[in-house]
Amino acid sequence: MPVCAEGWSDSDGEDACEQIGYNRESYVSSTKASAGALSNDGYMKLKPEYQPGSLLQSRLSYNRSCSANAVSLRCIGCGERTAFPVTRIVGGTEAAEAAWPWQASLQMFNHHVCGGSIIESRWILSAAHCFEGNSDPELWTVHAGSVDLSFLRTTPGYAVQKLIVHPNYNEKTKDNDVALMKLFSPLTFSRRVRPVCLPNAGVDLSPGCQAWITGWGAQRFQGSSPDTLNQAEVTMYSREQCNTWERLDGLDTTP
Repeated sequence: MPVCAEGWSDSDGEDACEQIGYNRESYVSSTKASAGALSNDGYMKLKPEYQPGSLLQSRLSYNRSCSANAVSLRCIGCGERTAFPVTRIVGGTEAAEAAWPWQASLQMFNHHVCGGSIIESRWILSAAHCFEGNSDPELWTVHAGSVDLSFLRTTPGYAVQKLIVHPNYNEKTKDNDVALMKLFSPLTFSRRVRPVCLPNAGVDLSPGCQAWITGWGAQRFQGSSPDTLNQAEVTMYSREQCNTWERLDGLDTTP
């Protein structure tokens, strides 16, 4: 349910973000937003008095209406960059420094294996297939802050404390192909190292939307991998379109 903004403070916002899993220091703001259809069943509202330091759930009670809009939290300064990608080019193009500051290189023995996305100072989002047969976190280091892979190989990486592969990942079908890395020490955010935003519930990812892909992967089948990060703008397709016989022929089985 939406939380009513009546009586809400930045201190409540910091507590909420910390409880979700962010650092209090990364908290950005609490703003008011329309709850839309989410408010049809009512709101959760702060109680007049509550115990400091208590869980957020214990501070809230149900209320049928709200005299203010709902609370919209921004727990981390994500999705911000100081350089921008160029317009769409078929086949992709080299990325500018700081255009994708959340792009990380996941390496084993100073060899780039997979890309990852910074979502918090100690958390990296990647694909589960990267860790097939290599699930020992001690084997991995995370490198960020440059589009130049040759440079990243020479910089000290961040050691990985924990590796979490989706429990229902299927190596054959690649269903649930997602994994998380937790670092021992936090990344130092800068102009070239920043977190990406995770999508909110209800975000429009319908067929026809444009999206950017980035990485150091091969640019053609069985081709060599580039040393400079590449980017390309692509169109999103529905599962039905992808599964036609001339494309994936039913191979997309992700639930």
